[in-house]
Amino acid sequence: MQRRFLARVLPALAVATASVSLACGGIIYQATWSRILDKQTRLLPALATSLAEPLWGLRYEAVQGLIEGLAADSDITSIVVRDDRGLMIASFGAETATSSAARLRQAIHRNQAHGAEVAGSVTLGVSPKRAWDDALSGLLAGFATALASGLAVLVGVVSVNRSLIVRPLNLLVSGIQKTQRDGAHHRIPDAGAGPEFDQVISAFNAMQDRLEADGRERTKLAHRLDVALTNMAQGIALYGKDGELLLVNQRYRDLLGLPPGLVAPGMSLREVIAVSLKAGIHGQQEAVRVYREQMDICARRQPARYVLELRSQRVISVSHEPLPDGGWVRTYEDITERRRSNEQIVYLARHDALTGLPNRTTFGERLEAALGDLGRGTGFAVLCLDLDRFKEVNDTLGHGVGDALLRTVAERLAACARETDTVARLGGDEFAILQTRLDHPDQATVLAQRLIDTVSAPYELDGHHVGIGLSIGIALAPQDGSAAEALLRNADMALYRAKTDGRGVHRYFEKEMDARLQARRQLEMDLRHAITAQEFELHYQPLLCTRRQRVTGFEALVRWRHPQRGLVRPDEFIPIAEETGMITEIGEWVLRAACLQARAWPEDIKIAVNLSPAQFRKARLVETVMEALAESGLSPGRLELEITETALLNDTEMTLVVLNRLREHGVRIAMDDFGTGYSSLSYLRQFPFDKIKIDKSFVHGIAGGAEAVAIVRAVAGLGISLGVQTTAEGVETPEQLAQVTSEGCTEVQGYLFSPPRPGAETGALIARLNAAAPLGQARAG
Repeated sequence: MQRRFLARVLPALAVATASVSLACGGIIYQATWSRILDKQTRLLPALATSLAEPLWGLRYEAVQGLIEGLAADSDITSIVVRDDRGLMIASFGAETATSSAARLRQAIHRNQAHGAEVAGSVTLGVSPKRAWDDALSGLLAGFATALASGLAVLVGVVSVNRSLIVRPLNLLVSGIQKTQRDGAHHRIPDAGAGPEFDQVISAFNAMQDRLEADGRERTKLAHRLDVALTNMAQGIALYGKDGELLLVNQRYRDLLGLPPGLVAPGMSLREVIAVSLKAGIHGQQEAVRVYREQMDICARRQPARYVLELRSQRVISVSHEPLPDGGWVRTYEDITERRRSNEQIVYLARHDALTGLPNRTTFGERLEAALGDLGRGTGFAVLCLDLDRFKEVNDTLGHGVGDALLRTVAERLAACARETDTVARLGGDEFAILQTRLDHPDQATVLAQRLIDTVSAPYELDGHHVGIGLSIGIALAPQDGSAAEALLRNADMALYRAKTDGRGVHRYFEKEMDARLQARRQLEMDLRHAITAQEFELHYQPLLCTRRQRVTGFEALVRWRHPQRGLVRPDEFIPIAEETGMITEIGEWVLRAACLQARAWPEDIKIAVNLSPAQFRKARLVETVMEALAESGLSPGRLELEITETALLNDTEMTLVVLNRLREHGVRIAMDDFGTGYSSLSYLRQFPFDKIKIDKSFVHGIAGGAEAVAIVRAVAGLGISLGVQTTAEGVETPEQLAQVTSEGCTEVQGYLFSPPRPGAETGALIARLNAAAPLGQARAG
């Protein structure tokens, strides 16, 4: 910068010095020439006066002195003396003043001798040479002076420039260069160069401070970005418009299984693809094809998504987003677990979670597909399956054993079917099988019997020996229906028939079944109307004490007097009432009506009322019983509530709580149909029943085998040991009466004494039975 400054200043200084020197020379020349001319003008008159005498009269010494004086004057270049005649007496210059003076002396002596001549005129010669010489000397002197002054000024300017301009500029430049070279920000110290440069340096330092603050902020942001990129769940790869990889995080490498450093910024897309192919990311595809596909995605300049399935079984979702500058960014997300979860969700949506079998939805889809193939000449069968006695196992041994049983049953069913068949679980203990490619109905029969035999085989589950059965209903396509809903409905009706016919069998759909189903539906509608219209009535069957041979009570049995059908048997409508939940309303009415009827009997006659398991699920059962007793005025000790093992199986703990509350109020509790379930004995241990009623199936079997006799004897003996009454149900013959009495039963009930009778006949019935002696002679009429 100093050299550039001098290069500009020195030429200007030379021009200024020359100009000053020329001006000085001109001024000196003009002043000298004017002075010489003025001197000439002043000397000539004086000389003319001095010499205007006869030459002979001039004194030599005076003239000589004059001439010498003039000769000594550097401004006089010549003297010419003439006489009055105009003849030059003498002529000489200042440089020849001595010789001229000698000639003048001679002329004076000569004229003194003649005495006639005088000095007529004197001419002084002057020349500009002296002025030029002086001017030149002045010019040189002026030049030297100007040059010295200019140099002095230049030195001062340079010094000032160096102090006030160059040094601050050098500091400024140095600061910028250091900033460029080091990437760091350097402050410039105060140069003391004046307010202007101080402001510039201050502004520069302020700018540096801002840049440094911005740099620190950018460093923080860069660090945060780096931390975010390193710890983000997605991989990221940023490409420039020319396909160069600009940024990539470690998660990208981790997701794709790439070693560190294998993919790095600066690589081209083609190089990245080559590395990816080598790592097996794109399977067995060729590099050219993959590169073309990738470039096609980039060329479309539209967001895109695609999935990479790696050899490591990892599934990566790639999101491609174009950028405004022509580049693009891709994010990579591991969706392996999400896909598995989705697949699991889809699987569970179409399969049973417990058994893994197809569910109702999948079965329906395959059934529709089979219907679409009916035109190809082969039919198919729909088999609806229901497990017999599963509920008893599930409720007795627990849901864990029940679930294990269902899984094992599913395995057995699947083993019986072909690969082309579909075995599905519809819910609970209900299954269905779609038997395709059916050439003859007998094939369905063979499959059904194989299923029954396989499922009915014993099970060993968690140390328990379990036995169940299987009932099957079969509908054939196309003869039993050409729609999925119709086929399932018809197979279900056939299943209902199979369970009605004794279970453990299979039945084919028959058109008459549909009529029976319609009749059942009509019966359900009529039953709902019967509750509102109070079409029910109670009949009572007596219970007699074997020891006293007297009536001890009655069991209330509900009957339905239908306006058109007449008296409907309980086994026709009670199952429907239990399935639909109407049994709760019917049971409450029976309880109130029976208590009111019993109030008219003698004080020692009890009333027994059956409770449905559904009634135990109501929170107000105890309150309902107490309200019925309060309304009738019947003593709680005269009310005997009969429950079956099924009521205990549904929710043993809650049921026992309710039974204890009832017993605290004085109500008697009897276990009905004892011996038909799995856990009768365990319930006797959990709750102190007042009575045990032996199921009629054991009483009827007394005449046919010792097994039934042993069971009756055991139950009666158990009652004696526990101090509990035992009632033999279904006594129909004197032999049965004698046997159960001899085995120790304390109470009997059955058609041998009386079938159920209307309430109006109970008074006469009590009198007749009490009057009969011995017990059983007053046979029912």
